[in-house]
Amino acid sequence: MVLTLLYLLLKKIRKQGWARTRRYISFRLFNRSNQTLATLLLLLLLMSVFLVAQKTGPRL
Repeated sequence: MVLTLLYLLLKKIRKQGWARTRRYISFRLFNRSNQTLATLLLLLLLMSVFLVAQKTGPRL
């Protein structure tokens, strides 16, 4: 299913032209709200890793 979706996406990109698609993707990825959401998600993931590491404690 995923491969089919990727195939259809690449087919659509070829029809539109790479320059237009690249501008669209860069606009979507580097949007201010997306950067804020990605930073928040990264911080939450790091916090969960540190909390698990503190919970296990040292091994004797």
